[in-house]
Amino acid sequence: MGPKTILAHAIHVTPDERRLLADTQSCLSHCPTSNLFLKSGLMPLRELLDMGLRIGLGSDVGGGPTLSPFEVMRSAIYTHTARRFLPDFGGRDISPATAFYMATLGGAQALRLDDKIGSLVRGKEADFIVVNPQRLSPLPSEKEPEILPDTLLSRLIFRGDDRIVEQTYVQGALCYDRRTHGNNER
Repeated sequence: MGPKTILAHAIHVTPDERRLLADTQSCLSHCPTSNLFLKSGLMPLRELLDMGLRIGLGSDVGGGPTLSPFEVMRSAIYTHTARRFLPDFGGRDISPATAFYMATLGGAQALRLDDKIGSLVRGKEADFIVVNPQRLSPLPSEKEPEILPDTLLSRLIFRGDDRIVEQTYVQGALCYDRRTHGNNER
């Protein structure tokens, strides 16, 4: 175990194992959609984050139902919210910003690839999507003139799916454009 170790799931970890993970600077991959699908348990995500562990999000599609990063981020938040009902719950909420971070730069840090991927910084490999925020229409009760960044991020995570993706870039090259692939509206 050490900084180059990445352990998946970390659902049933004792206090001693949590300390060992932190002391060895081991990293974790949280796969909430897989854990829920397989009914294997709920990762103590906030508690592990609060210990300073590097944690990225994964889909573990071999044991889960989806590759969608939107669903994985949602499930990370929902899983943590469900843990509130357990007697050993500790810690604060998992915000949309935290989930997004774990799906991007946090995941890159867990993989020790944050110098190459995970954020839109000059010189890094550019794999990213372009989304249309107009497809994240507000709820009838939302009457704001400007969408605040936290609101937009929350809408992206809780309402996002493939229908909001306008373009996909891999290594900086456009590989999907909704305009040239017909009208894929549902």
